[in-house]
Amino acid sequence: MKKVLLTLISFTAVLALVLLPVTAIASDTAISFSTDAQSVAGQVMTLTQDTKAYAEADESSEEKATFSKGETVYVVESIDGWYQIFFKGENLYIPAGSFTEEGIASAMEANEELAKEVSKELSQAEKDDFAAIENYELKKMSDRNVFIWKIVIVVLTIAIVAVSIVIGIMNAKSSKESE
Repeated sequence: MKKVLLTLISFTAVLALVLLPVTAIASDTAISFSTDAQSVAGQVMTLTQDTKAYAEADESSEEKATFSKGETVYVVESIDGWYQIFFKGENLYIPAGSFTEEGIASAMEANEELAKEVSKELSQAEKDDFAAIENYELKKMSDRNVFIWKIVIVVLTIAIVAVSIVIGIMNAKSSKESE
């Protein structure tokens, strides 16, 4: 009887040593996301004539780029008869006469439409991201529950085997005593 109890206690201790570290591994871990992005607000406009871009809002300053009629530029703001554009990581300046009023109005309409489309797309992406995160959390919770149930089943199986052994030993003793 002592051997059976010592074996049972030893087996339970070994099982506890094996399962405890695994339980620590299955615990939740935090996930963080970060973005480092710089944005420049403005609008895309089409040039109505060939034009040059300058380093400063002055035609005597250094010429940095040349554009052809029909090319598009990213206009950041309007400053005293000049448009500040963002081109290849630099702020450059082109004369305001490079655009017609019709071209500006057309660009404004196109930008508003584009802004609506981008807003819809970002909204959908946000919903998709939320759904993906929610699915990840549900999967993690499900995996944890499966792990817990596996432990419960192993412990119950061990308990049933131990009880069966103890009952068998007790029956063997009682049958020896009755003889």
